[in-house]
Amino acid sequence: MKNAKFAGVRRLLSAVFAATVALTSVQIPVYAAPQTQAAEQTSQLVNIAGNCEITVPSSQSGRDAAYLTDGDNSTLWIQNGGTWPSTVSLKLPADNTKRIKKVVLKFESGHSAWGVDVKLSHALNNVTSDLVLDDTSTVTSFDDGYEFTYDTALSFTHTFIELSNPTNNGAAGGFWPALAEVEIWAENESGEESLTNVAPAATITSVGGDYGTKSNLTDEDYSSLYVFNGGGMSTLPDGAWIEMELDREYPVKSMEAAFEHLSSDENNFQFTFDIYGKSSTDTEWQTLFTGVNATRLDDGYLQTLTLDSIKNLKSVRIVITSITNTAGDPWPALAEFKIFADTSGSGSEDTESIAYKKPVHTNAGGVVSRINDGSTINTWTGERYPAYVDIDLEANYKLDEIQVYTPSAGYSQYSVYTSITVIN
Repeated sequence: MKNAKFAGVRRLLSAVFAATVALTSVQIPVYAAPQTQAAEQTSQLVNIAGNCEITVPSSQSGRDAAYLTDGDNSTLWIQNGGTWPSTVSLKLPADNTKRIKKVVLKFESGHSAWGVDVKLSHALNNVTSDLVLDDTSTVTSFDDGYEFTYDTALSFTHTFIELSNPTNNGAAGGFWPALAEVEIWAENESGEESLTNVAPAATITSVGGDYGTKSNLTDEDYSSLYVFNGGGMSTLPDGAWIEMELDREYPVKSMEAAFEHLSSDENNFQFTFDIYGKSSTDTEWQTLFTGVNATRLDDGYLQTLTLDSIKNLKSVRIVITSITNTAGDPWPALAEFKIFADTSGSGSEDTESIAYKKPVHTNAGGVVSRINDGSTINTWTGERYPAYVDIDLEANYKLDEIQVYTPSAGYSQYSVYTSITVIN
């Protein structure tokens, strides 16, 4: 999160602090993840395309847009005419809070020689006049279909799919725009919808000091490693440790530790590690997990650890106690570490902010309680533009400082207003 501070506001202010969002935050898409990683994540995703409002240029009789999301690959939407490019848009449900991870297109079967160019974009907060480009690709065979996976799942309101340049065996194709299925895969919130990975907000220290790239530990990229000591495990008799101090205390439910992932491991790496935690008042580390084993293979590189009960934690300590292998003296490394907590603010109180959990109103919908729930991890996303947010402070205050947190990626533009009368 980016933090903007407005100091010296020493006027007597009333019940309302308003932030009018003039330009919404733009999330910058990153390159698609490898297909193997996407396959591992599919079981954690849900296809929400069937709940979307679909817009198409036109439809042949009996080949309408409803076939795009009917779950049947043998049915088709076909445009009524051979005009290219052809753009299909899907508006996500207004009450959707799931972040989008993947978009899949399926084409008419039996045409392996047919191809088409695909441009994928999305819109934020219903601003369809200023699209964010996700990907441009050439589908050389309809049998291959099209799939784009976001490295970091995004929240947006529309998906736009532009089809162009039809080909048949590499030459110009004479067929009309058509699709069998559109799938929009979102992170499945079922069972843990209130949990958020709060690790990206942590300050990281380690036994190796400034050695290694600390951001690799929380970048959502399982292929990047945080090698956190400039020497082997033999130089660390007390183990290789990493400490993560969170931006505030959170009610933590579970964690995830990921090591380097290989399809085969001729050196037979075996890791053993412990995890400890502290609340904001603890003076000693609490043991959370001990003697956890991991490998670098499919069935062992990723360890999901669930606490018996929710614990309020401000700091987490990971200690790799041993690494056995046949290759020598290994340097300690982790690919990813996640800390899942309830970021609704129910577990910890933001006693420093007078806006904490005060009444909030907006004209733009979304989960508005996220605006002042005490968490800088989860994000409110409005459903239209321009948007305003009113926070009722419920009393008059002399304000010294106003802090506004916006997503670290992209840009935000807004104005801040205050009022004594609530009207002016």
